Amino acid sequence: MIGVFVQLGTGPLQGYVIDGDGCWLWAGSARKGYGVWWQYGRRYIAHRQTYEMLKGPIPMGLTLDHLCRNRRCVNPDHLEAISTGANVLRGEGPPARNRRKTHCVRGHPLKGSNLRTDRRGHRECVACRSYRGVRAHLPQVCCGKTFTNVRAWGGHHTSALHRALRNGT
Repeated sequence: MIGVFVQLGTGPLQGYVIDGDGCWLWAGSARKGYGVWWQYGRRYIAHRQTYEMLKGPIPMGLTLDHLCRNRRCVNPDHLEAISTGANVLRGEGPPARNRRKTHCVRGHPLKGSNLRTDRRGHRECVACRSYRGVRAHLPQVCCGKTFTNVRAWGGHHTSALHRALRNGT
């Protein structure tokens, strides 16, 4: 890494290196990818401290998002104070990936009247949900027999199906 080392304060050697992308990469220790340092028995998170030193306090209820996607970056111009929910949806984790999906696994568009949200806040394809409801009431065939009273159809070896086989219905 070629860059310029910038010393913060007069204490122990703590600082960052400016790289070619404009990131100020923390040169000290890191925890979970984020730059940290310890002073007087307390851990400080480098990007938060740098932001507060150069831009002012982080507003209550907001967190800092790395616009450059580099956790070691402490450049306040690469940081934005946003809500935790917005920060999660900007990321690369499962909630963010699922929120960016435009179609379900069967290719139906996830928008307009074909999109509903369940009680837990999960998005759901209405067309697929309707198909699952209809399929549960269709006659099921297993071992050469047709069963119309098997509501909990889950495949060949479901307990409801085997009860039906034993009863001969």
